[in-house]
Amino acid sequence: MKKGQWSEGGFGVAELLIVLVVVVVLGVAGWLVYRDGHKSSATGTATSITTRTATKQSVNSYAGWQTYTDSVNHYSFMYPTGWTLSSSRNVYGKMLLSPDETVTIGYEVIQPVSVTTVTFTAVSIAKLTSTNEDLSVVGGYSYSTAASSYSPGYFLMNSSVLSDYPLTVGRPAPFPAGPTFTLVGNANDVGYMYAAPTSNVTTLSDAQAWLNSADAKTGLLMLESTRYND
Repeated sequence: MKKGQWSEGGFGVAELLIVLVVVVVLGVAGWLVYRDGHKSSATGTATSITTRTATKQSVNSYAGWQTYTDSVNHYSFMYPTGWTLSSSRNVYGKMLLSPDETVTIGYEVIQPVSVTTVTFTAVSIAKLTSTNEDLSVVGGYSYSTAASSYSPGYFLMNSSVLSDYPLTVGRPAPFPAGPTFTLVGNANDVGYMYAAPTSNVTTLSDAQAWLNSADAKTGLLMLESTRYND
C-alpha cells in the first residue's frame, strides 16, 4: 500500500479531506439560507400584524361617534355620544364638555386678529394626512407669570403656522396664543378649534397630567377628525 492511500483504487487521504470540507461547507451554507429565510418570514409577519393593528385602532377610535357639521362653512368633526354639545357665543360655533367636566372643546368661526405670541412648550405635533386641507394639531402648554397658572391645550391650525413659528417637542418657543386655520370658501373669517381644561391649572405637573388624561386625548381625536366637506 502506498503512503496516502487507504487501499488500492480507493480514495486517498487528501481526496477524502476535500470531500469532507465540501460537505461541511454545503451544510453550513444550507443552514444559513434556511435561517435567513425563516428570519425574513418572521419579520414580515410581525410587520404585517403591526400595520393591521394600527389601522384597526384608528378605525375603532371613532366607532359609535356622532358628527357635527357646520352647514355654512362646511366643516365637520366627530365627537363621542357621552359629551355634551351646545352652542357657543359664536353664531357658527359649538362647545363640547366631557362627561366629567374637565375638558372643553371649542369650534368657532372668528374674524382674524393680530397675532399675540406666548412662550409655548410643545408635547406633540401631528400633521393631518387624511384631510383635504393642510392642517396640523399641536399639543402643549404656556405659562402666565401674571396669573401664576399654566394653559395646557390641543390646537388645530394651518401647517404653515409651524413654518412661521417652528416648534420642537420639549423646548419652549414663541407661538401664537390662539392659532387658527383658513376656512375654505370664506375669506373674511378663520377657524379656531381647541381642547382645553375647564379649571385653572397652577402647576406644571397638573398641566402635563391634563394633556395625558383620557378626556384630553379624546379631545385630541376630535380635533384630528376635523374635515372640510366639499
